[in-house]
Amino acid sequence: MYPHTHFIFALIAALIGLKLDLINLYLAVVLVLFSVLLDIDHLLLYHSIKKDWNLKRCWNTCIAEDYKRERMVFHCIYFVILLIMISAILYLMKSSWSYVLVAGYFPHYFLDHLHLHLRRKKYKFSKIKIFGLIMHLHKFELLLDFLSLIVLILILLW
Repeated sequence: MYPHTHFIFALIAALIGLKLDLINLYLAVVLVLFSVLLDIDHLLLYHSIKKDWNLKRCWNTCIAEDYKRERMVFHCIYFVILLIMISAILYLMKSSWSYVLVAGYFPHYFLDHLHLHLRRKKYKFSKIKIFGLIMHLHKFELLLDFLSLIVLILILLW
């Protein structure tokens, strides 16, 4: 999924955590940043292959080319296992950081795998270019974004 979808889902998780008094405002901001910045591994992979730090070229290359090693660091099963162990330890210590890790990471992971599933099934994506950035949007992702915004508004009104 694209960063805006990760941002919306992380914002929903952060607001729920705030409403339920599981986290404070500082941890809510950390949760949102953590969830969105997990995709830094795409930039690291791009740099390791192309030796280039240009974000626009990185974005367009990662969208246009389907790297076999695309799911580099933060999207692999070993990181998931490590995160579960760390979150469990933090939970046992009654730390709010466990909520930040779980609510920031697992929706991101789920959304990425949903996106990969749609790509593997060869569903039709609409290719658009915004400010020179290529995007392959699927109607499901647009619907998911719309429904997420409705949920976000409902949480804000709660």
